[in-house]
Amino acid sequence: GSLGQQEDLLEPIADLLLPILWITGANDHRYREIARSIYFRHPSSRKVEIEAAGHRVPWEAPEAFVCVVKEFLSTL
Repeated sequence: GSLGQQEDLLEPIADLLLPILWITGANDHRYREIARSIYFRHPSSRKVEIEAAGHRVPWEAPEAFVCVVKEFLSTL
């Protein structure tokens, strides 16, 4: 369904007591703004914006995506 019909999960996600890696593409303006507005409760959580990517980051910037995920996992 469309975003307008989906339950708003931003607050429950932000309150999770586990590390979250939130990846957005710099060209995905809607989700980039959502990511910029959320603050995570867990101190190891991170938000990363991938340049030259839109909504489908793993397909549009696979090398950058893998690098960010590996780096995040190495910090846990």
